Amino acid sequence: MQAKAHWGYSAEALEGWRAELAVSPQGIRARPTFVAMVGIEVAGFYSLSPLGRSWELDHLWVLPRSMHLGVGRALLSHALETAARGGAAEVTVDADPNAEPFYLECGAVRRGAVPAPLPGQPLRARPQLTFNAKPVSNSVSRGGCQCGSIRYEFSGSALELYVCHCKECQKQSASAFGISVIVPRGAFRVTRGTATFWSRPTDTGHMLECAFCANCGSRLWHQRRGAVDTISVKGGSLDETVDLRRAVHIWTSRILPGITVPEGAAQFPGEPE
Repeated sequence: MQAKAHWGYSAEALEGWRAELAVSPQGIRARPTFVAMVGIEVAGFYSLSPLGRSWELDHLWVLPRSMHLGVGRALLSHALETAARGGAAEVTVDADPNAEPFYLECGAVRRGAVPAPLPGQPLRARPQLTFNAKPVSNSVSRGGCQCGSIRYEFSGSALELYVCHCKECQKQSASAFGISVIVPRGAFRVTRGTATFWSRPTDTGHMLECAFCANCGSRLWHQRRGAVDTISVKGGSLDETVDLRRAVHIWTSRILPGITVPEGAAQFPGEPE
């Protein structure tokens, strides 16, 4: 209910949806249901209904405090892979209209809409969306430092992509901004060499451990001290060019003069909440 309430619905509307949004122990046992963890806390979950070749995504919710961390994308990717393993050709979503931009950005196709008016919103409608179920990704991305002493790789797709315009990223990249490719820590491994670490406090009160090559000085990845969920790979260290068209731009309040954020790109003046 917290995720639904995040969109500003009235208490009356939320109460009317309570039974529909409830997930019972019997439902969890009967349907593929998975949770996402951030550290030791549950950050979100999804549930699927197997319906032959067309499965339905019954639920996909992320707690507000875990939004903008790539949790939703990770859950959706896992759901599509789960459906593909089960023989599905497509996954349908009867979506809340507030969630439609997220699903479209992730590759959904709009097939129609179902009228769902609310007091004061007579034209409200729920988008009917479809994804192609996808096979499990075996892709591996590789990168390393400029001199080649340190090499790394990670499997699967990135959870999120950020372009950061903060002063710290300008300094560490010696450029206009930093590029952060967020990947699951468990998918990342060093294949050659040993990184050297330098640590600094962050504006949010954490300690950031920054990995670099002691030989050539290339910054390679960042990790928050004590975090066990993700690593922030520095985009310029990857072998393949990073496509920034879907990147989220953060700390735009500190953007350098002459740098423009692409039209339609998600952006935040500071750190996403």
